[in-house]
Order: sequence, then structure tokens, then C-alpha cells
Amino acid sequence: MRVYIYLFFCLAGSTVGFAQDRIITKENDKIPGKITSASSHLIRFLNRFTNQPDSIATGLVQEFRYNDDSLRVLVIPEADRNQFSSLSPGEFMEAIYFTDYAMLLQSKTVRYDLSFTSAQTGKGTRLTPESRTKLAAWASTFKAHPELSFTITLYWDSIGAAASNQNTAENRANALRTFLHSRGISPGSIAVATQGRAESAGGKPTPKHGIEFRCSAVKGISILYAAPYTPSQRPRSVPSQAQAPVSTPAPLAQTYTPNNPVPSQPALPKRYSIIAYAEGLYTFQALSGDWVDPEIGPGVLQGFGGGLFYTYYLKPRIGLTAQIGYSTWAVRRRYINEKDVVMFTNDQVLNRFSTQIGVRLYAKSSAYIQPMVGGQQLTLTSQNSETHPYGINKQVFKSFLGTVGGAVGYEVRRQSLLIDVAAQYYLIPNKAFAGVTQPLHFFGLRIGIGYRP
Repeated sequence: MRVYIYLFFCLAGSTVGFAQDRIITKENDKIPGKITSASSHLIRFLNRFTNQPDSIATGLVQEFRYNDDSLRVLVIPEADRNQFSSLSPGEFMEAIYFTDYAMLLQSKTVRYDLSFTSAQTGKGTRLTPESRTKLAAWASTFKAHPELSFTITLYWDSIGAAASNQNTAENRANALRTFLHSRGISPGSIAVATQGRAESAGGKPTPKHGIEFRCSAVKGISILYAAPYTPSQRPRSVPSQAQAPVSTPAPLAQTYTPNNPVPSQPALPKRYSIIAYAEGLYTFQALSGDWVDPEIGPGVLQGFGGGLFYTYYLKPRIGLTAQIGYSTWAVRRRYINEKDVVMFTNDQVLNRFSTQIGVRLYAKSSAYIQPMVGGQQLTLTSQNSETHPYGINKQVFKSFLGTVGGAVGYEVRRQSLLIDVAAQYYLIPNKAFAGVTQPLHFFGLRIGIGYRP
């Protein structure tokens, strides 16, 4: 079976890091992994989500990319080979401008408003001034996109003297080629050819003097024509050597998952993670002076807590996160006399229950930043000792306050096990809580362990 693919595939023994390869499915899901081989039926790769060999039917893939887009392969159904959709000249130029390579490589456009004149001086055929003006914008576009290669076909009329018509078409092709080269277009980027006028699929002949433009290649992009893929069935029993046939055709490779041995199509990776974490938060004394000063404020500095993170990944490097957490701070303030004897004490406990949402953005495969926003219920309990001049005087202050913050972290994955370490910061824009009017600033470290299938 012939495989129509115009690139060198990275083989399994390559030393290139697999984290940079991507498979993009027809549903625009992106699967990171090291692509080991590809054919018109099946693409095999090392799945980065599972760190296990995997495969996917080529017909389910829109394109795949090697080494962070250094090489892209568009996947086109075998039935669409040499089938080009017709675009208007304006739509064709828009596809070039927006670098819609998938459309460019599967479409063409025809110009009917270009004309030529035979030079009276005997120097051959030339473009008319009007045609040169119309082609100037095209020449500028071709020059601005050296990564694109174009094929331009001039049709000649098959009615009448064929030799004369073909000669005229070739003279016009030379005139068109000369004009484009004079505008700075590289000869390797433009191929100009002639073709006899043929009937279209609808029985109508190609219009006379029609000039067809088609993008024939894009630097860094190749095409794989995908054939339908049907997994073969495994034999129910393995015959003994005495019963084995002389030769048995090898079955096509199949895609396997633990819960579905022979799926009709490969299962895509799940897109979530759950992390249970512990954290230590320190009150930033320089920015929250009256909060942490033992003489005039609650004096709570260092607290501990934990919680849960849930992340849903829109893309491999972009996730939406939701967090719930609980933290507590405790401090005992001692009041001493001039003889350094403790006369009475004041105990304060701050409890913080928080809910936040945010975005997790990965700079690399494991390092990320995570801005967050949300709110929390703060509860401060203050109680004096029995020897206090005001008595025990237990007081409870409660307030729900908003918060903003973020974290910079790093993940370590071992198959489905996920270890997360991050430095984090929170700002509570406090105005009046427990007699404190300054904003509250917290920073600290977080370590978590979780599951990401």
C-alpha cells in the first residue's frame, strides 16, 4: 500500500524531546506527545498525558506538528486528493493574508480580466498596462510571503489551430513570468505553465484566456492523505505450530485503552486534575503594620492550612482552576510589668475559609503562573486571661472580604501522580476588620499531591 506523505518522520529512537510534538484532531483537541511514525491509516505516538505508547486513526486528525511547529503536516482525506475548491480572487488573497494554509493548499482561483497584446516591434507578447496594474498587488503579496510557492496555469483554446494556440499561450506565459520576476518574485516561488482548454465536471469548457492561481506548497508544511482505517479483529485462539498456516498477513495496528480493548476510535486524554495541598502563609509585616504589631493589632504573623484544587484544561497549557481552602493563625500576647513578670495574656485566633477561581498558564510543560480572584470568610476570636483588667471578655469578629492574588509553581508528573509546588501571594483589600483598616498581605509556600489522568 502506497503512503502519500512528503516528509521525514521522526522515528522512535530520536533523541528529540517528545513534549513539543502535538496532534490536533478534527474536533480541534490537542494531544501532546512524541510522534514516532505515521501512515495513511494510523499515527503512533508517545502520549504525554499517560507516558505510554498510543495511536490514533489518521482520519481523525486535522494536522500534527513536530518540534513546536517547526514542521506541520496537514491531513487530507484520500478522496479529496487533487480536488481543489474554487475561491474568488478576493477570498484567495484573504487566505494568503490570514495564512490559512489548509485552505490555500486545497483551493484555487481564476482571473479572467488579464489580457495581452502582441508587440509590434517583434519582441513578443506583453501584458497590457491595465493587466500589469491588476497584477501588481498580486506580485506584492507573493513577494511578501516567500514561504509560499504558487503555480500559475494559462489555458489555451483547443478550438482552431492547436499549435498556434499553444504557441500564443506559451508566449503569454513567458510575458507573465517575466513580469513577476521583474517585481522581485523568486523564480523558485513561481511556476508558470500552459494547458489546453478542457471541459469541467459540469460539461462546461474552461473560459478562454482564464489564468488559474494555486498555492502548490508552503515551507514547513507537508500533506498526508488519509485513507479510511478499520481495525482488524484479533483471532480468538492462536493455532499451534503444526496447525499454523504457512503465511498469515500481519494485522493492522490497533489502538488500545485499558477499559476498551478494541475501540472504534481512540479515546482522547481526560482534561482535569485534582490536588490536595498544604500551605504556610506569612503576614507581610512591612505592608500590614497595624495588623501584625503586637502592641496595637492582633499580632498574627504565620499561619498554616490546606485545601483542594480542581483544574480543567482547555488546552494542554491553559487551565481553569477552582480552589477551596482553610487556614488558621494563632498568637498569644503577653503583658508584663516592669519586673518582667507576665500579668495577663490575650489569645487571638484567626480562621480563614476561602473560595477562589483562576487561570493556570504554563510557560513550559511543567512551570506555570496562576492568577486568582475570590473571597473568604474571616473569623477572629479574641479572649483574655482571667487576670486581665477587663476580665475574660471573649470577642468574635466576622467579615467576608474579597481577595486577589496568584502563584508561580512547578509540577512533577509520574504517570497519573501529580506533585505541585508553588509560591503564592494574596491581597485582601481590608477597610475595617477587628479595628484594622490596612489591606492585608499574605505570602507563602504551597505543596500538593494529586491525580491527573
